[in-house]
Amino acid sequence: MGFSCAFDAQGRARVFTWYSNARALLGPPERARAALLRVGTEAGWPMADYEALSRPDAQGRVPEHGLVGVMLADGHPLQATATVALSPPDAAVPRAAIASEGCHA
Repeated sequence: MGFSCAFDAQGRARVFTWYSNARALLGPPERARAALLRVGTEAGWPMADYEALSRPDAQGRVPEHGLVGVMLADGHPLQATATVALSPPDAAVPRAAIASEGCHA
């Protein structure tokens, strides 16, 4: 678990993001994927890229999810982010680069 804070030139906090390990917060990748798709769809978030990038591989394994986060930016609505690590733990070659999708709450 952790956080980041971005400041403007005058030293005012502009963006605060709280992060957590996805497995610790949401459970195994299958459960994390189902939860994120359910919540994102209900909220009207753009989930097409996430849905495609997090599909199970030929053996039925869902890619590991790295971090999930909640971001508060000055003057903007709450946002949620999810980082998906697209390499199964035993794969020699990654399926794709790491991707992150931000969604407005």
